[in-house]
Amino acid sequence: MTAAEAEEPDVSLRITVESPVVTRDQAKIGKVKEIRGRFFKIAMPHFWKRDFWLRSDIVETAVPDEMVVLAIDQADLDDYKVEEPLAA
Repeated sequence: MTAAEAEEPDVSLRITVESPVVTRDQAKIGKVKEIRGRFFKIAMPHFWKRDFWLRSDIVETAVPDEMVVLAIDQADLDDYKVEEPLAA
């Protein structure tokens, strides 16, 4: 870990509720609905699709109240979905 990386705040601290979420290949997948520690729930834009949870370690960039960009492509998204985490 470099000195610059050590000074960077944890990306999970920059994820905010209602922020849009896109994959590395710019596919829009939904909005952040809930945050629990290092996990966040994605609200799907269509009622027939189920919301799901992701780990914050797959986030490439996040700016509070702005877009969250994942470090994965849309084709790989199902591989990173996780079970609902325990309450914080």
